[in-house]
Amino acid sequence: MREIEFRAKHTWDGSFVYGYLGYKANDGKYIINNGKEVNYFVDPETIGQYTGLKDKNGTKIYEGDIAKFKFKGKWVIGQIIYEYCRFAILSKGVGYSITNIFLYKNVDCEIIGNIYDNPELLEG
Repeated sequence: MREIEFRAKHTWDGSFVYGYLGYKANDGKYIINNGKEVNYFVDPETIGQYTGLKDKNGTKIYEGDIAKFKFKGKWVIGQIIYEYCRFAILSKGVGYSITNIFLYKNVDCEIIGNIYDNPELLEG
């Protein structure tokens, strides 16, 4: 069974916090609970779910991450997205998106940043 976890940027200091996603209806804010009775208010624009997969270095892969991967012998950079009920890599280098990239067992994939801190990695 896949581990369910989210990450988002804390509204106070902009650092990423990890845990369970919640919503406080009384004030309309999203929170992430770290599982230790600590709730963090987070920026809803930065919420991303853990894909259940790790890159070649053991780094957890989340929505919003930027990955470098080898596809058909070519190095490509793309953004991890959630689309049509599945995780995918959106990349200009090989078309609109590669939805089945994670099904290949020997994909050489490495997380090199995220769209919030390193959007320039997706340019060009």
